[in-house]
Parts: sequence; structure tokens; C-alpha cells
Amino acid sequence: MKPADVIAEVGAALRASLAASLQGMEHAAGTARPEVRLKLLRVATAAVPRGRPLARDESQGEPLPALELEYLAWLDGADTEAEERLIGAVLAWLHTTPLQTVEARGEGAGPAAIWRVQLTLVALDRGELLRLWSLPAYAGRALLVFEARVIAGTG
Repeated sequence: MKPADVIAEVGAALRASLAASLQGMEHAAGTARPEVRLKLLRVATAAVPRGRPLARDESQGEPLPALELEYLAWLDGADTEAEERLIGAVLAWLHTTPLQTVEARGEGAGPAAIWRVQLTLVALDRGELLRLWSLPAYAGRALLVFEARVIAGTG
């Protein structure tokens, strides 16, 4: 599995996990259900913690690098009150499920790879927040940035 495939699998799994955790959230009557959006901001390779196995690419037999993925989370279709509640729910999701397990499906019955992903909230300084708010897509929105660190994988 290539690093690009790992990034896609992790992103899809995080979106599904977050959507499932927000399933029971109430929204204002007569309005569309607000949706939490995730955008990948940064990809970097990370050092593998001592004692952790290296994931191997099945097709090439080479170790895959550990990855640090930084995501921006924001809401679409929410009024101010709902936006505040949903951002609070996203923070709760980060707090209650800081370690996610992501399974990439292979052609056989079992998973092709199993990735452990550690989630950490990233604090934005005022300059970074103002820079994001200067972009029309994020102007005035409640924004969260978190890191998803792929810390182990096995095939």
C-alpha cells in the first residue's frame, strides 16, 4: 500500500468516525443537517516511536514511513448556535477517541492493513487563525485543526 493510499484510507475512516459520533446531534427544526467538513492541510513523515513495528508495503516489501496528517475541520450549513454545539461535539470526539483504528480492505476476506492513528488537537495562534479567516471559504467560521499521526500499521 502506497502512502497516498494510506492517506486516503485514514481520511475516509476519520470522516466516517466523526459522522457516526455526531449522528445523534440535534439541529434546528426546518433546517438542513449541518455537516462537518475535513480538509487535509499538511502531510509529513514522522519518526517511528521506539518499539513500534514499521508497516510494510506488501507489493514492494519496503517499510512505509509513519505519517503526520494535519486536518482542518469546519461546519457547513449551521447557524451560530448549532455551529458552537457541533464544534463542541468535534472536540468531544477528539477527546473521547484519541486513538483510532483504521482498516484498509484488501481483495481477500481480511484487512490489507491495520493502522493506528493518534489524534491531537493543534492550537492555532492568532496569525494562523486570521490567515484562515481571510480565505472566503472559512471567513467567520469556527475552525479546528487536529493532527492524525499514523503510528503503526501491520499487513
